[in-house]
Amino acid sequence: MKLINRAAFSLLSVGVLSLSLSACAPHELARVWQVSSPKVNEAWKGNNGQIQWHPHTGKQTLASVGTQCFFCGEGVDSDGDGVLDNRDECANTPKGVKVYWQAEHFGRTETPIGRPGCPVDSDLDGVPDYLDSCPNTAWNVKVDGKGCPLDSDGDRVYDDVDKCPNTRHGAAVDDAGCPLDTDGDGVLNDADKCPNTPIGAQVNRQGCWVLEHLNFATGSDKIMPWAFPALNRAVDVLADNPKIRIEIQGHTDEVGSDDLNLKLSMKRAIAVESYMVARGIAANRLTVNGFGKSQPIAKGSDPTSREQNRRVVLKPLE
Repeated sequence: MKLINRAAFSLLSVGVLSLSLSACAPHELARVWQVSSPKVNEAWKGNNGQIQWHPHTGKQTLASVGTQCFFCGEGVDSDGDGVLDNRDECANTPKGVKVYWQAEHFGRTETPIGRPGCPVDSDLDGVPDYLDSCPNTAWNVKVDGKGCPLDSDGDRVYDDVDKCPNTRHGAAVDDAGCPLDTDGDGVLNDADKCPNTPIGAQVNRQGCWVLEHLNFATGSDKIMPWAFPALNRAVDVLADNPKIRIEIQGHTDEVGSDDLNLKLSMKRAIAVESYMVARGIAANRLTVNGFGKSQPIAKGSDPTSREQNRRVVLKPLE
């Protein structure tokens, strides 16, 4: 076979092009020229993305490095992102947004992330950098539309590290997203009406240190013998926490006048103070107060509610 030099081949190619174009209908001829480049060259092109088109089909392809291109042009980049339209997989990228130049990170058929002409998503969370309010999110963390990790229960601990999901809104939580119980009394902070209860103190559902089953003779400040175990447990807690000072608060039920109940609650608080001092607790660690029937914790008038309201509360003082 005889070799054809470049000049002769070029003339032959142009001849083929002329024959192809002359065979096209007017509208087809316009289409062929439209899909081609505004500038036709014959040369060796070293840059990927250089448009070349076939004179018979009018279809565009890309010139690749090291291949000879006979029908080549500079191409069109409509959104000005540096990636030619015929290989730009994200048209109309906002001006100035950094984009990928070639497929990166993931397969082209799996996700738009990493496709040529698509905005760069450095942390691979599905939100491009120019829209991402939380850069450097781990790739496997679910994010919202701003690229920030999800916090479904709103406790400011992201779902991927939240050990206690669905925490009640507004509850104070630790670094693991679990509600706090600072004093360790079994009542969470957001429901604890008496914070800073010492360890070992027996508390009610409100987290208050209440002397359970502390009974007095009716209308009297005399402590009944079966109430001693509850008092002894409280004394042990105070002995284990020598720096704690407490206020002994007396409360009554609603039976009787305000004045009578106020005096009775004060006498009962003093009776508890005397018992503790007799068991070795320093008097300067104890203060007393009586509230009568002014602070009920049960609103009913049945025997159970009245028993709950007849109580002695030990309140730690700062």
